[in-house]
Amino acid sequence: MTRDKRVKVPPYRVLMPYIMPKRSDAAVFLEIEADVGDTLRFIEDYNRKSPVKITVFYIFLYSILKGLVKHPELNRYVRGRRIYQREEMSIAFSMKPEKTAESPMREVKLRFSADLNFDEFVGIVSSAIKNAKSGGSLDADKKSGIFSKIPRLVLMAAVRFIYLLDFFGLLPASFTEEDPFFSSVFVTNLGSIGIDAVFHHLYEYGNCPFFINIGKIYKKPIVTNEGQIAIKTVMPIRITFDERIADGLTASKGLLFMKDVIENTARYLL
Repeated sequence: MTRDKRVKVPPYRVLMPYIMPKRSDAAVFLEIEADVGDTLRFIEDYNRKSPVKITVFYIFLYSILKGLVKHPELNRYVRGRRIYQREEMSIAFSMKPEKTAESPMREVKLRFSADLNFDEFVGIVSSAIKNAKSGGSLDADKKSGIFSKIPRLVLMAAVRFIYLLDFFGLLPASFTEEDPFFSSVFVTNLGSIGIDAVFHHLYEYGNCPFFINIGKIYKKPIVTNEGQIAIKTVMPIRITFDERIADGLTASKGLLFMKDVIENTARYLL
């Protein structure tokens, strides 16, 4: 496992992982709606000029990256009752190569540097999606294939052993570096299959403290600052996060910054 640095936090936050030892104990839920009218127009213009076509999902992912750069205190996790600062910025997402019940779910993990421009970011995401759709090898598939063949009692013991190694930070980097559950953020796009966003649970396996979900885009009447009613195109964003790494105020600042990146794409992406 990478040698991320332990974070010095106030006494009450030192105690939180002992009082709430599981991520499910410390799960907090936040939601917001982003006005994507200008965003969709930006995407149309970008796709006319670029050979790589994007969707709102790309801008959503980019807003998360920009949020991690601006608020590094959100790029933390709990391991062994202690809080660590993650050195890398990584985003994982799940997808189906085809929109059918038979199509397997695939989990993708991507790493990004802070100085990526939007075109470079798009190239990385696009290549990863193409690889997943074409059946390319992914870490989650390899592990699932191996562990699913182990007898039940042996598997139970193996999983407990993995949890024990993880508690003490002894899992090898070869085991975690491509694992999507050892990421800064895990995201899903339920809007791509035409349904609304949900509050997803956090996984105890791994160290990912954020699960962010976007739903289908729809029209909604909004009261403007001038007191007028206007019909806006909005996208719901719902977040489940581990409160042990940061308080709700810090997380909400990150969420509002994400919202600003999504709504004002030209300001941040060009």
